[in-house]
Amino acid sequence: MLIRSEQMDVFKVAAAESFEQRMIIHVTKHFTEQTRHGTQEQIRNAVRQGVLAAQRYGMVSERHVAKYIDISMLLGLDFDSGSDYPWATEILNHANLTATDKLDALINEIRQAVHGDVERRALADEVS
Repeated sequence: MLIRSEQMDVFKVAAAESFEQRMIIHVTKHFTEQTRHGTQEQIRNAVRQGVLAAQRYGMVSERHVAKYIDISMLLGLDFDSGSDYPWATEILNHANLTATDKLDALINEIRQAVHGDVERRALADEVS
């Protein structure tokens, strides 16, 4: 059996649409604060934006793209290009890092930031 390129294109589109729908369900379930006021179309557009951005940084597997979208839900859709997270831009544009390395580095930076916030709050509570 021979599969023509047109048939493969149909499979690719179907797979992309399936992933998109699964990600919409995922972000709606796990990022309720960020998606609560968004319409279905706004959430779909955010997921699509995340897919395209992830691909720009060499992330093509579903796992990598899903992690990238999760990070964008936490930090904001433009975290990769905004001035709030210059470390993210540096990591994502690093030519010698694999997609896995980039995601691991981003997650480590986020964990350090959260840990620092917890320590600052604990110190403030002790002082007050």
